[in-house]
Amino acid sequence: MQKCLWHTACSKHGCPWLCRLFCDADNIRQAEQNRLYIYKKTKAIPHNSCLAA
Repeated sequence: MQKCLWHTACSKHGCPWLCRLFCDADNIRQAEQNRLYIYKKTKAIPHNSCLAA
């Protein structure tokens, strides 16, 4: 993944400030999955990538 999916979608619909909310929710969900060893995420796009796009 090269770009933040949430930033792209939120910007398209006129609410780019919601990107951070969705990214934080994904990070919380991912942390729980990692704890349960369901899925191991190896890379993430930092928030500054979302805000700069």
